[in-house]
Amino acid sequence: DEAHRPDNTKQCYTCHMAKGPTTDVPHVQFTDHWIQRTPTRLSPKVEQADKKKRLETLLENVSDPSSAALRRAMAGVLSSIRGTRHRKHLPEALKSLARALNSRPRSPMGWKVLGRGYFAAQDYSRAVAAYGRLEALAPNRVSFREYQAQALARLGRLKDADRTLRRSLNIAPSNGVAWGLLATSLSRQKRYQEAETAFIKASSLLPDDSTVEFNRGMNAAAMGDRPRAVQAWKRALQLDPFNPEPSIQLTRVAAQNGRWAQARAFLEASYHLNP
Repeated sequence: DEAHRPDNTKQCYTCHMAKGPTTDVPHVQFTDHWIQRTPTRLSPKVEQADKKKRLETLLENVSDPSSAALRRAMAGVLSSIRGTRHRKHLPEALKSLARALNSRPRSPMGWKVLGRGYFAAQDYSRAVAAYGRLEALAPNRVSFREYQAQALARLGRLKDADRTLRRSLNIAPSNGVAWGLLATSLSRQKRYQEAETAFIKASSLLPDDSTVEFNRGMNAAAMGDRPRAVQAWKRALQLDPFNPEPSIQLTRVAAQNGRWAQARAFLEASYHLNP
């Protein structure tokens, strides 16, 4: 009530429970008190209605909204992608959408959804084919190119992945995700200096992205620049303390340098945060 509402001069512990271990508290910043915070969950009925509304909004963008069969097929794929309960129906939904697109082939949104569905099913060859159809219909769109590039990369077609990412950046040069993917692709091709240039750009656009920093560290390590690698991994760990990968790399570097106490500390911290 009003009488017990803390003012700005009081601390959180004045109205919370007894102190306890901080490791069970999923805070961004660690505290010394026990406040279990969980995200607000919608009721199943409200969540389902919200999901249906999002699907309907997306389906309004279909080239031919009069095609009820196409709309139903797209809804099935999107539902399968977004809901784990429906994931088992994904192959059937993809077949349904592919059949619908045979009769309605000039639907960019249809091909986009089909490509995303194949990507979710890890059928990267079909995902690439679907995105190719979309690219032919809408060459200036960029929203699909990140998945297109990732599908190409997973097929080992790194130069083709570079091509679609560079085309995306020609249209939208401030796309930080595209810069990060391009940098990673270049690093996999052992084009480390080009990759570092792309990582610098990605970091400037996505300064709080731990994945960009971690991959930048891996690229620096591949170039033999250990200090830069350590700096990037520490930054990645700072941005995402619950990701064990930076700690593992920092442990390896400390062990290679004979700093066993530091290596043990990194390893224990990694295990403590993410057992």
